[in-house]
Amino acid sequence: MKCSTLLCVDDDSSTRKMYQTLLGSYGYDVAVAEDANQALDRLRAPNSAVDAVIVDYDMPGMKGSQLAGELKRTDPELPVIMVSGSRPPEEELGRSVDAVFEKGSSVQTIVDRLESLLAAKKTSHLAKYISLASALAAVALAALLAPKSWK
Repeated sequence: MKCSTLLCVDDDSSTRKMYQTLLGSYGYDVAVAEDANQALDRLRAPNSAVDAVIVDYDMPGMKGSQLAGELKRTDPELPVIMVSGSRPPEEELGRSVDAVFEKGSSVQTIVDRLESLLAAKKTSHLAKYISLASALAAVALAALLAPKSWK
């Protein structure tokens, strides 16, 4: 089974290393970026495969909430988790952030929420294929049952 790839965006190098170590120990492939520009470059790169993003709120340049908005415009189904030292204003988060945790929250709590978001994303993708398969089956059945005069 392919492990999920996470992109962790934080301006603090020790936090990035912590994400790599801790989330890596849970079996994730962890890529890091030190700011929003690096994160967006990584996501726009050919063959980029990121399953979810963990982003800091308070970063120089583009805030985490602004980055989350850009990420969701690119891929509305991409799970985005924000980890922050202070609670970001709700009006800044909108629908761009799927979960918010305070720095210092247990890694297990974050991983549990991450797993539920990844499972929901996978289910959403499967539902699209099932809908397409159902539509194709209906067309095939209609073609089989259609009177010869229609053919």
